[in-house]
Amino acid sequence: MHFPFLQKVVVALRQPRLRLADSKLATRADHCAVGPGATRRSATSSTTAFHAPRNRVTCAAPRVRLALCQCLLIAICAGLTGCTSIYHRTWDKFPPEADDELAMRVSEARATARLGHEAVARLSADLDREVSPETIQVDFDRIEMLALELQRHLLSARDVMPQTRPAPSLVAEMDRLEQRSEEWLRFIHAHRHADAATQVGQIRALLSAGDAKSAAPAR
Repeated sequence: MHFPFLQKVVVALRQPRLRLADSKLATRADHCAVGPGATRRSATSSTTAFHAPRNRVTCAAPRVRLALCQCLLIAICAGLTGCTSIYHRTWDKFPPEADDELAMRVSEARATARLGHEAVARLSADLDREVSPETIQVDFDRIEMLALELQRHLLSARDVMPQTRPAPSLVAEMDRLEQRSEEWLRFIHAHRHADAATQVGQIRALLSAGDAKSAAPAR
């Protein structure tokens, strides 16, 4: 992670300390000698002369350095915590076991199948209300999109199956979902441009077949 203010902290920590005339580092007492109200002349006239900068130095300089070090430590800890949380969130989205991944993909297929069934019911209601042909075509497009999406989820689930030992009931459920998507696509291709009476009769038969398959127990 990038913290722009860390650069300012590092620059502040690298500021040179005061040096005495004999090239030794100034002590805390020497810092205090050049406080508010002190002048260059009074400082150099003391028993131990040192070269003071133009800006006046106060006794709070060590405290400022300590505060900057604490800010740097807190920023580093915050960065490590953020990286750890990102790692765990990514790990949660990608199940490590093939069985868990298969269950996740089948669950996505079930959710898409429910949306497809609702889209078929919506088309049936629009046909009964005799809405505009444009709205009917939008309903057909919605069913076709969900049927293709359902097939995509099922294909991704079958890609994981060789790495697992799925239960027979799960395999049978996937077969039923695939058959349902194919029925939706056949209905769309055969009756998209048919007359309203034919569409109403076929959509009711499609809904009845879907309800019967949903109620059938898995073997």
